[in-house]
Amino acid sequence: RLLKPAPLPHPPPGNRDYLNVRLC
Repeated sequence: RLLKPAPLPHPPPGNRDYLNVRLC
């Protein structure tokens, strides 16, 4: 399922997790 990248108020400390969320 490709979810549109929702603009987060502020990227979490773990940039890797942020990228993973975008890929999901």
